[in-house]
Amino acid sequence: SNGSSFYEVLIDIYTKFGFYLEDLVSLTRKGMKGAEEIAKMMEDFRTNTPQEIGGERIIQMMDYQSSRTKNLENGTEQPIELPKSNVVQFITDKGTKITARPSGTEPKIKFYISVNTKLENKADFAKTKSALESRIADIKKGLGL
Repeated sequence: SNGSSFYEVLIDIYTKFGFYLEDLVSLTRKGMKGAEEIAKMMEDFRTNTPQEIGGERIIQMMDYQSSRTKNLENGTEQPIELPKSNVVQFITDKGTKITARPSGTEPKIKFYISVNTKLENKADFAKTKSALESRIADIKKGLGL
């Protein structure tokens, strides 16, 4: 009714609230060996939490299995008030969220990646989207995906 398209309204929302871009990577590992490999990946995330992924410094690690979140900058821990689940999530200094969640029924693990930044104006949409896509690519590379 105001002569705008859904796409233009979406870009307006990005300029007001921030530009978020997500990606999903699903890895399948075959057989018992694959299930063991995935279990080891999750254990490594928990016990050898990376300091950085894709050039972004990890500042918080949330382990939904132990129901604890740890601030990696000051070492403090807080409880997570949600049901236990075999999920690990990292938060970076740039506000990126990287979540690892293995399947409970098949030898598969999914990585959810969410990056964000400010979109100063509509004219910068394509350049900003490209920069976010590049950050996702760097994170995938940092995870070996």
